[in-house]
Formats: sequence, C-alpha cells, structure tokens
Amino acid sequence: MPRQYFSQFRERVVALVQDGRDASDLASELGISAARMCRRRRQARINAVEIADVDTALASELSDARRQVWDLEE
Repeated sequence: MPRQYFSQFRERVVALVQDGRDASDLASELGISAARMCRRRRQARINAVEIADVDTALASELSDARRQVWDLEE
C-alpha cells in the first residue's frame, strides 16, 4: 500500500520542484519516488489551470457520481 503524506508536505514538495530543485535529487533526499513527485506537480499545474485536464475537485465529483450511479444500478 502506498504511503500517505500530509497535504502540506505534498504542496511543499511541489513548490520546491517548481522553484527549480531537481526532482530526482529531492526525491532521494526525502525518500519518495521521483515519478510520484512529477505526478503531483502535473496535478498541481492542472488544478492551477496551467495545463488542460480534469482538476482534482472535478475528478472527485465525477468519481462520486459514478459510484452513486453504480449503487443505483445494483
């Protein structure tokens, strides 16, 4: 099971990478995956509407709606 991180930690890591820190160096320093850091940075850019895709809040609502539809179909 993947480790869970506090949202402040995730936000700080994304900010460090956006400020120019090397993702792989930072990942090894913090003991986390560089790929995970890149995914978090990409999601942060989506949420900030820097790139086009589904933001976190919308994805969560969509997931909840799909779950409700599935429950009703059952």
